[in-house]
This record gives sequence, structure tokens and C-alpha cells, in this order.
Amino acid sequence: MPWQLSAAGGGVIAVAYFAIAVAIFRPLARTGQLRSNRLGTATGLIFFSCGVGHAIHAAHLLPLPGVEAHHLHMLRASLPWHDTLWMLLTAAVAVYYWSLRRTYGALLGGAALFADLKEKEAALSANRQLLAERTTALDSLAVSEGRFRSAFADAPTGMALMSLAPAERGRFLETNAALGRIVGRSAARLERLTVDDLAHPDHRAGLRTAVEQLAAGEVAHHLVQQRYVHANGEVVWADTSISVVHDTAGQPVHGVLQLVDVTGRRQAEELLAHHALHDSLTGMPNRRLLQDRLEQALTRARRHRTTVAVLFVDLDQFKTVNDSAGHSVGDELLRVAAERLSGRLRAVDSAARFGGDEFVVVCEEISSDHELLVIADRLLATMAKPFRVGDQEFTLGASIGIAVSPSGHDSAEALLRDADLAMYEAKDRGRGGYVVFDGALRGALELRQQVEADLRLAIDRGELRLLYQPVVDIQSGDVTGVEALVRWEHPTRGMLAPDEFIPVAEDTGLVVPIGNWVLHEACRQLQEWRRGSGLALTMAVNVSARQLSDCRFPDIVAAVLSDSGADPATVCLELTETALLDATEATAATLQGLGELGVRLALDDFGTGFSSLTFLKRFPIDVVKVDRSFVRDVAVDPEDAAIVAAVINLGRSLNLETVAEGIETAEQLACIRRFGCQFAQGYLFSPACPPDDVPALLGQRKRARIRRTPEAATSARTTSAS
Repeated sequence: MPWQLSAAGGGVIAVAYFAIAVAIFRPLARTGQLRSNRLGTATGLIFFSCGVGHAIHAAHLLPLPGVEAHHLHMLRASLPWHDTLWMLLTAAVAVYYWSLRRTYGALLGGAALFADLKEKEAALSANRQLLAERTTALDSLAVSEGRFRSAFADAPTGMALMSLAPAERGRFLETNAALGRIVGRSAARLERLTVDDLAHPDHRAGLRTAVEQLAAGEVAHHLVQQRYVHANGEVVWADTSISVVHDTAGQPVHGVLQLVDVTGRRQAEELLAHHALHDSLTGMPNRRLLQDRLEQALTRARRHRTTVAVLFVDLDQFKTVNDSAGHSVGDELLRVAAERLSGRLRAVDSAARFGGDEFVVVCEEISSDHELLVIADRLLATMAKPFRVGDQEFTLGASIGIAVSPSGHDSAEALLRDADLAMYEAKDRGRGGYVVFDGALRGALELRQQVEADLRLAIDRGELRLLYQPVVDIQSGDVTGVEALVRWEHPTRGMLAPDEFIPVAEDTGLVVPIGNWVLHEACRQLQEWRRGSGLALTMAVNVSARQLSDCRFPDIVAAVLSDSGADPATVCLELTETALLDATEATAATLQGLGELGVRLALDDFGTGFSSLTFLKRFPIDVVKVDRSFVRDVAVDPEDAAIVAAVINLGRSLNLETVAEGIETAEQLACIRRFGCQFAQGYLFSPACPPDDVPALLGQRKRARIRRTPEAATSARTTSAS
């Protein structure tokens, strides 16, 4: 009976052990801790092994098929081998369990066992991870430290660590090689210095204040561009940056100084700024700086109620010298003129090159008109002295326009404009002098501006008109040609003569479109007469200096001839001596091109300039026109008569046609006929008339003996301008 109870109890206990083992293994398997939670796994194995042992024990006590009764009796009566195996297995698991217990602490039951095991495993894992992170951080710190040391030592930027302690504030603790190169001192020398010792005297106080503010925590960063002193005494410009390194308590420990040498860039910027404000040829202030200085002078004049004057100085005859002697000589003349001008000024005055051969002088604190005129006379005198360039000597002179601003209430632009206008007035009065701008000039300026504005509209509105004055063959009496004379039919001022608007057109450039219109209209009218009345005439058209200076002018003339169908041989372009006075090689090429077109060229107002004979030699002239100033008294003044005779004989010798202008009396006509002049024009024959009157006029004048009294000529002059 005992063996039955033993078998039954062993079976029950085995089932219990198996249940406990399943209860332990199930959560371990569900949470994935079968291998990581060794204590839990061991505990489950203990209960499982106990269950196995008790199950084997119970099984061997039961009567099983094939087991002899005698053998079964022996099993029941003695301790079999499987009981011994069970006990040894249970003992081994128990020993392992107790070894784990010493490591993990007291065994807890239920869910607390696994929670405790998980926390301990998590703690161990966290410790391992923390240790790995600390190791990685130390390695990274070592690498970073190495990189910093390498970057610090080899950086092209000057760098230094400096103390912020009160006793040694600003002293260098460590420097790199670049800083030594920038300031020209060794590392050992720098460690005995402070940053103040390197700064330029003008910047030391400001730098010292910045370091104190950094040490006190008032600012976190200091940025500035300032000067330092190199060991050789030269000034070094550097972009300066100082930042602060704090300790764990947040207190400033030391500063990090960085210097970037910008001396070259600074010098380049200063050079560019100088070039932007100064003339590259003379070194004088240019127009931009002049404007600024004049504005400042006017501001001071308003504040102190003083007078400011502007003197606009223009060199006389400079263009002629520049074209004849070359631009290199002209440049040297301008440099010498600038030196002379600057050397004759007062301490409070300033001068600038305005452009070309023009200079401007700004005079402040003018006490009287006399003082201002003394300054102008002094400048005229110094410019009148001969200029020597190499082995050449030139005499130029200057014309000066003066504008005055009492108490500085005028604008800089207005003063320059008024002085410029006065300068041109000085040139018109004969050059070599000065003119002070006044109310009369202001009125002339306003009228000029109005004329310019109206003239621009006149071209578009078709207000320009052409009148034609006949040119007569003195021997035959036939009208062989006409001269086209432009007039302006102003909507409010009536018919205006050329001298009332052509000077404005010359200065503004409007003479070019006006001249092109005159040429086109004259050629068109010439062909209209030829087709309508069968008139074979020549057409003389005046050409301005601006038109001659345009290299495209021969092409323009060719296009007009092509459009109108006019014969080039019937077109004569009249050039004034003034237009040829400043002629260049380009002008000569233009005249040559016109000659190749087949048009004729006439030299108008011959004898009134300085280079008439030179013009006859240099340019392809076909016609010489004797100026009316010599013809006017030819019958009563022997000198005028001699000049007219000489001009006519010169033309005959050079195979040039001669035309006498301004014939108003029969006596004048008789004189020029006696001298052998070929053609004439003037009021004695006819004033300038509209195009519709020309055919009728030609019908009435079949012969050259046209009788008109001086009184009739005078009456004609009152009705039409020449």
C-alpha cells in the first residue's frame, strides 16, 4: 500500500511542478527573456526537473506491461537508479540556482520576480551603454582637441587665447604663427604682451574698453575693423573678433582673439575711393567731389552768412594745340595747368577738374567784390604764361566765368550753371578775360532756354522755312544759282532770322537735324524747279561744323542726292572759316568724301579768319566767297578795295570761282566787276524770297545789268533779313 501512495503523490507533485514551470516559462517566452533572464529560466528549469523526477519515480512504481513481478518488487523495495539520477539532477539545478541568487539577490515570487530581473538587466544594459558612450565621447574629445590644435596652429587667421583675469587682462596665453606674421612678432614675444600693446594708439582705448566689457559679461562678442602696429612700424588693418570662453559656472575664463589682415583690401578700397573722387590725369578732385565740396561750402556760408563764389576756368586754344601737337602733349598741358591753378589758390579755396580743359575753383569767405576779382586776375595771369612741354612752348590763356552766392542760398547746380554761362560769355567777348554772372545774363539764359525748347518743337511742327537768294553772273547778268537761307516762322514771334536761333542750335546740337532738313528740302526744291520750269540752277547750302565732324555726313549727302535725284555738280556746300578752324584729320576725310561725291565746296566769309590760305591748301575748295564786311566799303575805302582785289586775284590764280556777298549798290557792283569777280549776290539783285517767287524772278532777269538804287536796296533790307 505504501508504494501506491508514493506513486500517487509523486504524480500529483510532478503535475504541480510542471504547472509551475509552465507558469514561469510562459511570460519569459512572451517577453523574449528566455535567454537574457537567466534567473527566471533557471527557476523554471528547477521546477521542470522536479516535475520530471517525480513523474519518473511515479511511473516506475506502477505495474507496467512487460515488467516482471519480481523485478517490480525489487524496485519498490529498494532505491532504483532513476531515483538516484533524479536526486543528482535536482541537486545540480539547485546549486546553479543558489549561485545566481547570490548575484541577483533574494528570489521574489510571481510577477515581481520578472520585473526585478528586467530592471536589473536594464540597469546593467544602461551602464554598459553609458560606459560605451563615455568611451566614444572621450575618443571624440581627443580627436576634436587634436583638430582644434591643428586648426589653431595652422590657421591663416591670426588667433590667440588671452586672459580675462583682472591682474593680467588682455595678456596673450597662446598664439598661432599667423598672428606672429601679421604683427611681426614671435610667439615668445607675444606671450609677454597684451592685445593693447599691438593696437594703434588711436584704437587702444576703445579696444581696452571692449576687453573690459567682455570680462564683465556686458557683451558676448566684439567685432571691429581697426589698425595695429607692425614690429617694423607699419600700420596693419585687420578685422578683429573677440569672443569669450566660460567655465562650468558660467564665468568668463579667457578670450579668443581672431585677426584677419585686410591691409591690402583696405588700400585697394582707398585707392578705388580716391580714383572715384579724383581725376586720374591731374590728381585734382573730379566733378563728383567738387559737387560735394561745393554743397559743404554753401552749407557753411548759410551758417556763417558768408559769400561763396565759383570760378569756371576754360583754357583758350587748347583744342587746337591738342589736335596739332598730339594728345600726349595735351595731357601734359592739362597737368601743368592744374599745378599752376592749385598753386595760386588761398588756403580756404579748392579746385577741381570739371572735364576736358575746364576747371572749377570754389572760393569761400569772400569779403568783397574786389577780392574776388583779384583772385580771377591772378588766375588769368598764371594761365597766360607760356607752357613748356619738352622742347615745345605754347601760349594758351584762359576765359573765366564767375558766379557768386551771397549767404550761400543758391544751389550748387545753379552756381555751376551760371558760372559756365558766364565763361562762354567771356569767350564770346574775345577770350582771355572774365565775366561775372548777373541779371542780364540770367535773362539771356532764360530766353535761350525758351528758344531751345521752342526750336525742338519747331522741327517736329514743320515751322522752318527756306528762302532763296539769287546768285548772278556779273558778266552775263544771268541768275545761275541760289543760296538756301533758313528762317523760323515762330508761332508768336513771327519770322525769325538765323542769328536768332542758329547759335542756340549750334550749342545744343539741333543744328544737325536742322542742317539735314535744309539740305534735303533744298535739293528737293531744286529738282522741282527743274521739272516744273526747266530751270537749270545751282543750289548753295550752308553746312555747320557739327555736321562736318560727323564721319557719316558724306553718306547722308549721298542719300539726299539719291532721294531727290539732284545732280551733285549743281549742289554747293558752303563752309565757314569758323567751322574749319578746329578741323581735324577726320574733318579732312569728310571733306574728301564730299568731293568724291561730286558736290562742290565753297569757303564762306573768306578773309575773316586766321587760316584762310591754309584752308585753300588743305581742303578741296571750289568756290571762294568774299565776305560782306570787305565789300561794304569797297567803293570808298582803298584798303577794302585792295583786299577784295587780292582775294579775287588769288581765286583766279588757284582756278577757284569767286562770289562777292552783300552787293547793295551799283558802285559796289562796278568795283567788283572791274576786279574780275565772276559772281555776286545781295539786295541789289534780290533779297531772299520764297520758292514760288524764284521762277518769276528769273523770268524778269535775263541780263546782268540790273539797275537798283541804293534807296531801293535799303528798302529791301528792311523787309527781309539776309
